[in-house]
Amino acid sequence: MRRSSKTQNRLRAANRGTVMVYVAILMTVLIGMVALTFDVGRMELAKQRAQQVCDAAAQAGAWYLTGEQSSTVVDPTSGIPTASDGNAAKAAKYAALANNEASPAWATSMANLNQPGATVSFPPYPAMSGYVTSNSGAQIPVKIGEAIKVEAVIHVPMTVAGIFGIHEAAVYAQSIAVVGLTPQTPTPVTVTGSPLPFAVADTTIWDKTATPPTVRIQMGDQATLKLADANDPEGFIGPGNFLAVAYPGDKGASDYEARIAGNGPLVTFTLNQPITLLTEPGDMVGPTEQGLTQRLGSDVYPYPAANATAWTNWLASYNPNTGNRTDTKRIGLVPIVEDPGGSLQGRTSLSLVGFAGFFIEGFETFTVGNKTYIRLVGRFVGGVYTADGITWLDPYVSPPYSSTVTRVRLVK
Repeated sequence: MRRSSKTQNRLRAANRGTVMVYVAILMTVLIGMVALTFDVGRMELAKQRAQQVCDAAAQAGAWYLTGEQSSTVVDPTSGIPTASDGNAAKAAKYAALANNEASPAWATSMANLNQPGATVSFPPYPAMSGYVTSNSGAQIPVKIGEAIKVEAVIHVPMTVAGIFGIHEAAVYAQSIAVVGLTPQTPTPVTVTGSPLPFAVADTTIWDKTATPPTVRIQMGDQATLKLADANDPEGFIGPGNFLAVAYPGDKGASDYEARIAGNGPLVTFTLNQPITLLTEPGDMVGPTEQGLTQRLGSDVYPYPAANATAWTNWLASYNPNTGNRTDTKRIGLVPIVEDPGGSLQGRTSLSLVGFAGFFIEGFETFTVGNKTYIRLVGRFVGGVYTADGITWLDPYVSPPYSSTVTRVRLVK
């Protein structure tokens, strides 16, 4: 039976109406999904931003951890630095504020209070020792003064979710940084760089008879880096040894000179396993001076013309606006080795236990009794090693608690 044309028209109109309804519903769903994706995207961006603030704050605060409970003093009620905060908390809070966005919509606030900044705490408080959990799930043993935790929240306005009564979402982030303090709390440290071919004894830096070992050398203290006379009573040397060392692959005076000049190949050490260096016999005063001339000849404090004033001029170059001093190649990395005791004979293996920062002043003459000796001397400068390289700490603006290069690791 054939339908009339009027009936067919009515059916087509009905079908078109049904399609329009489906299209309207589908468009509504698609628009909602797009809008919801927009909300989710904004939350993800806010999460990344909050994480950046926490990471920067945790690393900044970790630089000031000393391994002592006194370095963990914090005012928990404010994300803004207060007079009652210790140096680690102050540095973390300043960094959190400095990395905040100007727009209130993207400003981080404390995790437990709706105040600008970040929440700073020091695991494993209130316990004196315990564990922090890394992103990989590993349990890392720490004591008070070895870890800092920073938490922050960004409140993100919702669009589509507002239809369901959700007008705002709180996006949370946290960072935990752990600092390795040698030898009190040895932690895995990977250092890649071109260190100077001189060695400093651990007994020069730490009093190992104390429990825990106490620091003997502070940042800014002068010490001998290289001897020119085997009879010099300074240092832990023996026949043919003058505090010079050879890194893996180094052979003789040319490699030694290249390392002083800063032209030696990069070396990577992971300080959670036994590592040994060999002493480099011979006084090698000539290669030492030639290497220093190459390294510092065009420096802002050239060698040897500026030897007598380099340290004081570098200290005076502090810029309060940037918090930095003049860049100089006089600062380098030197290995800390375990004092073998007794007298070294020829090429001797030394156990590497850490690194120290050293500001090279140059050769100086010292008189002991009725004898005169020449020594390469300089000043200790502490530093923090991160994935971005080494940051040298200010010996008089930063707390002068350590002259070693420590490792700051973001573990979560």
